[in-house]
Amino acid sequence: MRINPSKRKIILSILLIISAGLISACQSPAEQEVPPITKTQVALDTVCTITAYDCSEATLDQCFKKIEDIEQKMSVDLEESEVSQINQNAGIRPVVVSDDTFQVISEAIKYSELTSGRFDITVGPLVKLWGINKPEQKVPSEEEIQEAITKINYTMVDLNDEQKQIFLKEKGMSLDLGGIAKGYAGDAIVDILKKSGVEHGIVDLGGNLSVIGTKPDGTDWNIGIQTPFQATGEYFGVVSVSDRSVVTSGIYQRYFKENGKIYHHIMDTRTGYPVDNGLAGVTIIYGKSIAADALAKSFAMGLEKGMEFVKNQKDAEAIFVTVDNEVYITPGLEGFFKITDETYKLMDERNED
Repeated sequence: MRINPSKRKIILSILLIISAGLISACQSPAEQEVPPITKTQVALDTVCTITAYDCSEATLDQCFKKIEDIEQKMSVDLEESEVSQINQNAGIRPVVVSDDTFQVISEAIKYSELTSGRFDITVGPLVKLWGINKPEQKVPSEEEIQEAITKINYTMVDLNDEQKQIFLKEKGMSLDLGGIAKGYAGDAIVDILKKSGVEHGIVDLGGNLSVIGTKPDGTDWNIGIQTPFQATGEYFGVVSVSDRSVVTSGIYQRYFKENGKIYHHIMDTRTGYPVDNGLAGVTIIYGKSIAADALAKSFAMGLEKGMEFVKNQKDAEAIFVTVDNEVYITPGLEGFFKITDETYKLMDERNED
């Protein structure tokens, strides 16, 4: 979960500009007289920004120490991380892990079951094989893909709750918590901030957003939904939320092109290839960030099944956008979401075949 150092200054500059724009857009002139405190760091393979009112520097430092701790435990890019140790000992022996790592893996297994494996934390062999956004990224051979698929099976993860042990039952298996660790981190940071007395704020972990309470004036936060394949900060719609997490999965976040075809990072665990179902992105709005992060992988289900799946999750809402710029929302977002880019069209699924 690390970013090439040569890219850090560019990414950081972009994010600071975007964050300043979003926050000023959400505030009235009166609110801007009492500015929030903001801190930004690169971690979890992304740029993380925390903005909070009535907050101390020490509290923000505590938040980032927690983020760094989660990265040290759960990054597959760090050889000594707990997740790397689990992977290195696949088919050999169980590995004792921290409460944080055990909780994330336990939650991930729950959502793997809930999605019938469309979200599967044992996707590690495929992630490594494709190497999206890494120097070694490539389109693998069919033989390599089929071999990797045989190592993906969340039911082969053994959890020992009493001893906090994790065991991958077959050699060659590997976990990848990239689809849920940021969500866990978001919840952990919100918890730290709320315990310190913060009532208004935004936690942005590279697109995994969690808002604390409302804006200081009591109105909802307005969160822009990223326009696919456009510069970071460009948005096609705005959703109004309070005390919620907003998490997006999309084909435009990490990808490469070969022979004119886009290969993105959201893998279909059944075929071994990037998901190809006509969707460009799915945004989940939910109370907990870890759940929103996992539920965003409903992207792999496609529009119809994904929408139905989200509707069946209590208190979860979603925004589905297709590659044809059609936008579908769950009923609970009516009145809280609006299109801001006229090239996108809000569809009424009741009138769709």
